[in-house]
Amino acid sequence: MNCAFTVVIQLGYVVGLSTGLHGAARLAFAMACVSQAGVLNLVPALLTAWPMRHWPHRTWPRLFAGAVYALPQVSLLADIVIFRLFQRHFDSLVWNVLTTKGAGDSVRVDTASALLAGAAVLAVVGISMALALRAAPRLVVWRLRYGLVPLLIALLTERTMLAAIDLRDNSTMQTVRDTLPLYQPLTIKRLAKRFGYMRSPGEVRVLPVSSGFLCLPKHPLGFRPDTRTPNIIVMAVEGGRADALDDQTMPNLSALGRESFRLMKHFSTGNETRFGIFGLLYGLPATYWNRVLAQSMSPPWLDLLASRGYEFQILSCTDLNYPEFRQTAFVKLAGNITDHWNAPHVDRDRLMTDKFLGYLSDRVSRPNSSHPFFGFLFFDASHQPYEHPPEDNLFETGLQSGQINYAKLAVSPAAAQALKGLYLDSLHYIDREIGRVVKALQDTGEYQQTIIIVVGDHGEEFGELGHFGHTSSFNRFQTQTFGVLHFPGEPPRIVNHLTSHAAFVPSVLTWMGVTNALEDYTTEPPIQGADVRPWAVIAGWDNSALVTEESITVFKRSRTLHLDKDYRELPKDDARRLSTRATLEAFKQMRAFLK
Repeated sequence: MNCAFTVVIQLGYVVGLSTGLHGAARLAFAMACVSQAGVLNLVPALLTAWPMRHWPHRTWPRLFAGAVYALPQVSLLADIVIFRLFQRHFDSLVWNVLTTKGAGDSVRVDTASALLAGAAVLAVVGISMALALRAAPRLVVWRLRYGLVPLLIALLTERTMLAAIDLRDNSTMQTVRDTLPLYQPLTIKRLAKRFGYMRSPGEVRVLPVSSGFLCLPKHPLGFRPDTRTPNIIVMAVEGGRADALDDQTMPNLSALGRESFRLMKHFSTGNETRFGIFGLLYGLPATYWNRVLAQSMSPPWLDLLASRGYEFQILSCTDLNYPEFRQTAFVKLAGNITDHWNAPHVDRDRLMTDKFLGYLSDRVSRPNSSHPFFGFLFFDASHQPYEHPPEDNLFETGLQSGQINYAKLAVSPAAAQALKGLYLDSLHYIDREIGRVVKALQDTGEYQQTIIIVVGDHGEEFGELGHFGHTSSFNRFQTQTFGVLHFPGEPPRIVNHLTSHAAFVPSVLTWMGVTNALEDYTTEPPIQGADVRPWAVIAGWDNSALVTEESITVFKRSRTLHLDKDYRELPKDDARRLSTRATLEAFKQMRAFLK
């Protein structure tokens, strides 16, 4: 009975979602659900067999059996919600969210979703206990072996079928493995290769990881004697996707863009905050994140600015312990950080702006304010659940600010489209605060000596390609952001070639007059230069991708996916596929600073 229930629950991983499976592959997946149900329920069966056999008519063994059998079902239901929202199982990323200090500032669940989750858990446990109380005395006479035999037959049949399919179509096996938690397939590829049945694939199948000691920069950074020392402001906007920058939603940033470099094909270095901000502040692919965190290494260019007498204002609406920016990018600037606000989330973007404007006002009133400054402002109102003041209600959504029903989104990720209006309203709120910053710079006379960078840390998807939010895909909705780069005195420019977050550090340092070669501290060419990089490296928690204007190459631990920009698999002979040569060049850059 529990195995049948588990099979039904597992179908929740694929109902309403595209798997790309057809014909025999679909049948194999259904059989995998059956055999996996047996595997998942084997432990409860073994734990409850002895007490149920010896005391089948007593109450406590039956209640114990009901509770133990309910645990896999409850765990599966929770995992299905995570999978349908973020295309991942309960893994190290989810554990990082649950255990890292400050994560609650960024990850919030509404009351309705929490109550619904609690009710679902109580219902599953209650039903399981009730069935055990009524049915167990009659079913226990079947003994354990009668339940195991049909499951063993299903297990062997399914593993054999998938092993045979895998010889011709590796994607089927990987789809099943990626979809069903804890699934362990049977593969006979090594045996087939030994007998000459298969040939080794000619494409790159490596997950680029950064292991080894990070040496950054390769040589100490320095400036020319006639170097320029502008103020520098980096404003990062949570989930600021590219198409959100228009005159209606973000009029102030649009106006700044008309006086600046407007980046039309700009990509983050990650599909989540830690990797997007990393590339922005380090000028490297975010595949280096783990090494930087392990070594607690600050960005070399911020160290250089500090040595030149720069003042620092590091402001964030969310706790910078999560992600671990206090241990990485700002590890040497703890005394300059403000990331705690005794106020509701909806007020924090305004309060953060007030604090920065107070700093600018104080500079004007000080007798000696000749030192340039570096400011980092991280706006967060556009993070789920998209809170904003009533005056920013531009789009009619019929929804209340700050209310997201995650249970409904898990059933149908496409329902996220209804939330896009709330998201755009929250960006309108942030845009008002960006406008206040720009106006204050103009009023204090700092504007003409300040480099201004405004980007999204990553994108945000609303069901366009079947997902909601970010972290679940490398598609353009989750990774392409708006980008505005203002250089004092430089004429505005529309930049139509592909650019990346990692290009901002070399762009700023080159404009200021750094003496080092680019290879000393970055992997990217400056945005204002003539060199153009046709691809961008984007990192996720356990995989990465190379994105071009026409294709996305995703590197997983088990396989490489070649996709078009709408995340559909490309034929093997399609010219849009990234060449092996370009892939190897990207891998080389991902290890360029490791020893």
